[in-house]
Amino acid sequence: ASRRRESLASEAHRCLVFGSLNMDLHAVTGQKWPRAGHIVTLTHGHFVANPGGKGANEAVALARLGIDVRLVGRVGDDQMGELALAALQDDVGTGGITKAPNSTTAITVLMQAKTHQVKLTCEGANDEIDGRELGEALRHLPPPPPAARASAAESAPLPLPPLRVPSRERSGSALEEESVGRGGPTNEEAAAAEAAAEERSAALDASLAAALAKPPAAPTDRKPVEVVLMQLEVAAEPMLALVHVARERGVEVALKASPLPTDERAGGPNRDKALALLEAGITLAFLNEWEAPTLLGWSADAMPLRSTADAQRAACQLLDRFPSLHSTVVTSILGHVLCERRPDDDDGDGGGGGDGDGDGDG
Repeated sequence: ASRRRESLASEAHRCLVFGSLNMDLHAVTGQKWPRAGHIVTLTHGHFVANPGGKGANEAVALARLGIDVRLVGRVGDDQMGELALAALQDDVGTGGITKAPNSTTAITVLMQAKTHQVKLTCEGANDEIDGRELGEALRHLPPPPPAARASAAESAPLPLPPLRVPSRERSGSALEEESVGRGGPTNEEAAAAEAAAEERSAALDASLAAALAKPPAAPTDRKPVEVVLMQLEVAAEPMLALVHVARERGVEVALKASPLPTDERAGGPNRDKALALLEAGITLAFLNEWEAPTLLGWSADAMPLRSTADAQRAACQLLDRFPSLHSTVVTSILGHVLCERRPDDDDGDGGGGGDGDGDGDG
């Protein structure tokens, strides 16, 4: 491990993490879960608050391996945001983080009792990432090639692929929860929710279009990144736009397809988001033994993957399905599998090229 760390540091790889920042609030007790409608004081337990978020966690881990990391994301102008920024200062820095007024920092609340566990995430600022963060991310990419700059100056920009994920509904679930027990939302409530969602979507699209239409911003004083890393805890539309631009400029784009719940009702929107990103041009994917079969639509009987052979089959099927992928990593407690597309494989057949073993070092 130390030799690998020295090698990574000496090569000075450069990575942009475009992702989430959270505060994780964790309450644990050994007592039984209270019955519905009861308020109970739990006398035996403890509470912990830690900075988190998959984007922030991965940025810190990469920085500690010697990678030159830049983190782009958003927090609210609140105490939780201050704590999240303070935790990043030493390892990653906070120059790429927007501190947005009138926003709240995302939090994840985990309540764990003897018999039950409940996890609640309030997306907050993570779900409000827009053209401001996209513009900041573009500063860390290599500049467009000269031919592309000349072409852009002479003609209208090429249209982006669709940025809307069909299943993404920002207000429907909240409206459903509010109307439980009274026969569902009224026509007026449904119309107001739909209008609010359309207004927000239009504002987001306008913000992203403005960021993409601006002349290339002044680059940072650091070398351009080689890889962009994303997860599934921020809005899909800015990520889709970033994938499009990064691939145009020859930058690898990696996706850690998490969180990806296996329950269909809960995991549907994030699964759709992951599929949209893979179709947009992701080149490297990381999934675990639950996420890989969920993304492929395998039956519940196939979850989790029970062998490295199953992991290799899943990894190679992902290569077959998404032509832009050149490498897929499937991790599990049994071992990790890397499946790579052969350089001479022009027909999209990603099968073969898998490498894995049972000690997790494949």
